[in-house]
Amino acid sequence: MPPHPKATILGIAQDGGVPQPGCNCATCAYYAEEKQQLSPTSIAVTDGDELHLFDVTRDLARQLLFIPRESQRITDVWLTHGHLGHIDGLGLFGKEAMGLVGIRLHVSETMLKLI
Repeated sequence: MPPHPKATILGIAQDGGVPQPGCNCATCAYYAEEKQQLSPTSIAVTDGDELHLFDVTRDLARQLLFIPRESQRITDVWLTHGHLGHIDGLGLFGKEAMGLVGIRLHVSETMLKLI
């Protein structure tokens, strides 16, 4: 019997993460003092040999630690919209970092023109 799809929440913060650079609000100050971080919003769905990422953040390396290593081959990327925190991890796919090719990209036509 094939495994069921599994969703993993990789981040829950807005685009800049927490603490957000340049922010001195009580929440960001607390996280900075505790040397803790919250990553920008992203979700991973694993289904057999496929790994679908919903939004790709600059914290991708840290976020992938929540996925078993044998399941970390990214097959699909779904970009929900063009805010920085949802797309700024795309550069990590290049040859200087992950060197990925053949990923299926799921975006609207408007989003495709943006990126």
